[in-house]
Amino acid sequence: MRKKLIAKVSIIEDLKNEIINNFNTLSENQLNFKPGENKWNLLQVVEHLTLAETESLNYVNKKILDPSTLLAANLGSKLRFWLLKTTFSLPIKIKNRPTMVTPTNSPDYKNVLLRWDIVRSALQQLIDEQSDKILEKLIYKHPVAGRLTAYQMVYFFEDHIKHHQKQIKRIKKHRNYPSA
Repeated sequence: MRKKLIAKVSIIEDLKNEIINNFNTLSENQLNFKPGENKWNLLQVVEHLTLAETESLNYVNKKILDPSTLLAANLGSKLRFWLLKTTFSLPIKIKNRPTMVTPTNSPDYKNVLLRWDIVRSALQQLIDEQSDKILEKLIYKHPVAGRLTAYQMVYFFEDHIKHHQKQIKRIKKHRNYPSA
């Protein structure tokens, strides 16, 4: 279990670095371009990813304070996880996200990257410090799929980032996207 979890964290770290390396070549105008009135710019997409991971870890860290309240993974959690994964493969948009993961109007790029690094360090610390017994419990609560394990949470992070990478590509392909 732990090896699979560590491997998945490595994948999401690579995805994060791919986004950052791409963004580092972009101008301020490109990073702040909004393809529509109620649409996010590139910085807001990254801030959303950071907020989602931060809120997830905050919840997990709160839950593991009292391990006696943690439930064991079961068929229901596996089914909910499968449905969550399937949802990401569909061409639908989820409009009802929790307000705590809604980005600000004008996020500061360096601050967002710093916060993303901090939350990733916290994720690594969680994995390093918790036993397999805890990590295999339902320690994470997805707003739609419900309670999931640490591995399922990190798998969700991967799918979530890939979903928003598609959004990033759509923004950059917009006909009014600045050339510099």
